[in-house]
Amino acid sequence: MAEQAMTPLIETRDLKKYFKVKKGMLHAVDGIDMKIMPGETFGVVGESGCGKSTLGRTLIGLYAPTGGEVLYNGHDITALKGAEKHKTQLEMAMIFQDPYSSLNPRMCVADLIADPMRVNRTHGDAGSRYRRVAQLMDTVGLAQRVAGAYPHELDGGRRQRIGIARALALDPRFIICDEPVSALDVSIQAQILNLLMDLQDDMGLTYMFITHDLSVVEHISKNIMVTYLGKCVEVGDTDQIFDNPRHPYTRALFSALPEPTLEARLKKPQLLTGEVSNPIDPPPGCRFAHRCPHATEQCKAADVPLREIEPGHFVACYLEDQAQKGNE
Repeated sequence: MAEQAMTPLIETRDLKKYFKVKKGMLHAVDGIDMKIMPGETFGVVGESGCGKSTLGRTLIGLYAPTGGEVLYNGHDITALKGAEKHKTQLEMAMIFQDPYSSLNPRMCVADLIADPMRVNRTHGDAGSRYRRVAQLMDTVGLAQRVAGAYPHELDGGRRQRIGIARALALDPRFIICDEPVSALDVSIQAQILNLLMDLQDDMGLTYMFITHDLSVVEHISKNIMVTYLGKCVEVGDTDQIFDNPRHPYTRALFSALPEPTLEARLKKPQLLTGEVSNPIDPPPGCRFAHRCPHATEQCKAADVPLREIEPGHFVACYLEDQAQKGNE
């Protein structure tokens, strides 16, 4: 039992997802290795266009990976087919970013939540499904009186609660939260985040939380992975990374995080210069090298591997080698 508890629920090994475009292959996800333990929230952060959402959609099977493995409970699910694949996918769900465009405007609230059960033929007849819908509405804080309402009649917070209830409909173990609060007002964001954490405690859920909001990921995540143009540049415990960010890109992200102190007002944010690398058939080397003030020819010669600089804290940067040499 102890050995099973140490097995990651989700693990990727050299996961890649490329898209064919007119000028070549777009490397949206390029060699991601990560582990998500049962019951934890794993945060994925980075600026827009860095491949966060593509990573989530590849994990859940909406995109077929170009290469690498996705392990669920230790088994590679990319090779599964038919009924076995379908059974595994029922244990995964996704909460989408836009709580309006992700909902069918022609379906009422009850039908939207019941739809996964109807499509997958679970929970018996229609009566059983709608009894389950009523339970889910109570769970996510939706009043029964809105069961017949349509998405356009509700505010953003209620729409996102519909999305959460729909994600819970098939009793999943793993949920990908793709920027679930970025389209909401700040006060509503707090309500949705608290709801997600309460559901995790009550149901033992495992989350991958995708966001570009560092304050949100600090609040909800146990571990964080920082991505840049399809690559993981830093990963580790949330407190480790927030207390001591080591990759230049991570430091630049954190320097833009507002802090309500006088000392923070006197600090100058770290502004990134240079051109963003082209993700279409990128050359070898660190993807951040063209914007990094510390880049050397070594950084541009070959891909920089992730290395453990302290227990559980990994960074893909040669600056750590220079720092260690300076300390010797």
